[in-house]
Amino acid sequence: MTDWPSPTVAVFFGILTFALQYFLPLLVMLFTYSAMLAVIRKRAKIQVQQAQFVSTQPNKSNKSEQIQRNILKTLASVSLLFILCWTWNQIFIFLFYIGVPVEFGTFYKFATYMAFTNCAVNPVVYCAQYKYFREQCKALVGKLHKNDDGSSTSSTKDDCDK
Repeated sequence: MTDWPSPTVAVFFGILTFALQYFLPLLVMLFTYSAMLAVIRKRAKIQVQQAQFVSTQPNKSNKSEQIQRNILKTLASVSLLFILCWTWNQIFIFLFYIGVPVEFGTFYKFATYMAFTNCAVNPVVYCAQYKYFREQCKALVGKLHKNDDGSSTSSTKDDCDK
């Protein structure tokens, strides 16, 4: 264990690290998606009220419901994956800070890989949930494989040096 002035300071930093690297991001995700959902619900309510006067917009209510479902599914997926990926790492770090003898072996590697995996799974979630995100990813990949004259090619080291 790192040399701390006292065990109390080590526990304090363990709790602080756990809060800042685990709970704060989770709370930010929950707050952000909840705020998005609240705005969409408010707009949907206004649209429904307007549709009562103008019978030509009944589909906007269904679209708002679909957007709400997508946001809820995305929130649930991103939050659950964050919890699944980061919990192991944060428990390991917390145990280390409070003085529990831990080995930097297989479990540590697993916990670290899981934390890094979270960076890779979020784009997959967004691609699965949002057509626009998928289309933009495809467009970006397509641009990466085009020459200046517009013809497609596979990228090579020489292409990267241009």
